[in-house]
Amino acid sequence: MACTNHEGITDLDPRSDAHDERPSPVDELDNLQIGELPGQTTKISIQLNPELRQQLEAEILRNADFFAWSSTDMLGIDADFICHKLAIHKEAKPVTQRKRKVGGERQEAIVVETQKLLNAGFIREVRYTTWLANVVLVKKNSGKWRMCVDYTDLNKACPKDSYPLPSIDRLDASDPTSRAPIKQILRKLELAGRMIAWAPKGTGNTEPLSKKLYTRPNVSNNEDPGWMTDIWGYLRERTLPEDKNEAWRIRMRSAKFVIIENELFKCGISSPLLKCLTTSQAAYVIREIHQGICGMHSGARSMAARVLRAGYYWPTLKSDCQNHIQKCKECQQFGNAHRQPPETLHHMMIAWPFSQFRISQALVTDNGQWPDQLPSILWAYHCTPQSITQETPYRLTYGTNAMIPVEVCETSHRRQAFNSKQNAQELAADLDIVDELRDVAQIHKKACKICASRRYNTRVKPRSFQVGDLVWRLLGEARKDTLDGKLAPTWGGPFRVTEDLENGAYRLEELNGKPIPRTWNAMHLKFDFS
Repeated sequence: MACTNHEGITDLDPRSDAHDERPSPVDELDNLQIGELPGQTTKISIQLNPELRQQLEAEILRNADFFAWSSTDMLGIDADFICHKLAIHKEAKPVTQRKRKVGGERQEAIVVETQKLLNAGFIREVRYTTWLANVVLVKKNSGKWRMCVDYTDLNKACPKDSYPLPSIDRLDASDPTSRAPIKQILRKLELAGRMIAWAPKGTGNTEPLSKKLYTRPNVSNNEDPGWMTDIWGYLRERTLPEDKNEAWRIRMRSAKFVIIENELFKCGISSPLLKCLTTSQAAYVIREIHQGICGMHSGARSMAARVLRAGYYWPTLKSDCQNHIQKCKECQQFGNAHRQPPETLHHMMIAWPFSQFRISQALVTDNGQWPDQLPSILWAYHCTPQSITQETPYRLTYGTNAMIPVEVCETSHRRQAFNSKQNAQELAADLDIVDELRDVAQIHKKACKICASRRYNTRVKPRSFQVGDLVWRLLGEARKDTLDGKLAPTWGGPFRVTEDLENGAYRLEELNGKPIPRTWNAMHLKFDFS
């Protein structure tokens, strides 16, 4: 029986706390000073032979430079000895990577681990600029360093013209006379009037020009030309940018567009021609289709399909529909309830029902025949193996299995071969080894909890709120208006978060400042997008 139980434990495999177990030394240890600082010690056994201990201490002190007391002592492997390189095609071009986005909890963990590596000196930050303008250090006359931008590589990559970008010495402004007046003015403001007289000639000529510019009205078209500018220019005037890759991309993209009566259309698949819209026109179409007279507050994919069936197109059609639906108040109010838990499994404080009013002296109740049925229910529970312990409660208490009533009426082999003297000895032996049985059941119980927690946490979608956030609260059946029937809203609010009680519990208040009674779990809350 013991072998069967241990096999069940191996199958459950509770390994959550395995990393906390560390072997401890058998003998008592003594400190051996290696370095000059107080903390630079190691431990050796005090039960060693004196001669062997003396040899061991001499060997450790002779190789004291092998011990690393900080991250700077770990020099690593010389690059001249071995170095790892990536095999990259010569024709491969550098590609600017997009920004990776992670969740809040993962981002905090990444920052903590990265800061540890930075503090240890194992990594350093390297910036690869997009325009090949490298950041370099220029040594000043005082011996200090100044960070400047070297435009040498950028000038080589750009066409030659009469206006090259400045070199490092000009960016550094190494001439001390260029900063002397500014330095004096910033230190002593009362000298500003006298220092202006020594300012370079020609600076006063800009004042009439600035007044002239201010007096004339600034009339310009501030509207963004939009995504159609390059396509329109290529189809009308055959204009292309100087970049070959960008020009090829515009030519390939323009093959799907056509101009009809001074309007740009796209050759679609669902419809022959789709009218191209600007940003303002697209916002009006989305608002009218979703919330207009014929609006139906559908999902993002259905809404995008309705826009295409109406004969309109713009590049960010699907994402704009998703953003608009996410901010729609009616869609938030009647949205589906969350099914994924926002928090992992954790312990909760259980309220004691008798801690305030004490236990009653007598139970006065009228629940029918439940006292008569209670013994049979308890007997069935005590004699049934539990899934969490793999044993019956009766055996965990008395060390042996109970005899069911059917064996009294219909005699079994155990009843026929019953020996009272031998039975008493076996019962005593079972009571002596019942502690081992209980320990195995406890391990089974802990393993089942770990497996259940692991299975539950795989469905968790973290969702936390900060103080001041606006949230929607899930309306239960008790808080819904009965007159609304099945058309009652699913969410109520919005409300404001006033306190974070941790473990997914929050206190809310209405927008006018009236507090909401009781605490609310994150499972019944969602963000308000407005």
